Amino acid sequence: MGTAIRNASAGSGVSVAREVNDYKPEWVVEKVKAAMAGVLAVRSDARMAEFKVACLGLAFKPDFQDLRASPCALSARPLSTFGCQIWL
Repeated sequence: MGTAIRNASAGSGVSVAREVNDYKPEWVVEKVKAAMAGVLAVRSDARMAEFKVACLGLAFKPDFQDLRASPCALSARPLSTFGCQIWL
């Protein structure tokens, strides 16, 4: 990911932007996992089932009906495997 930004002059701006945007769902999952790990490290009584993750911005474009390719949905799928509650 960082390489794409450093080598921005090597490719077109559009392709670099696409690469950065395509990485965002994975980036979000990593940030949420880190936040959950932080809570679990501080609260020994916390359980994954108690976590509630709200996924906002499912359809950020007008008249966007197909949510399967939504960046938010792409983040929600891996998060759902952690045992926490996902709110769409």
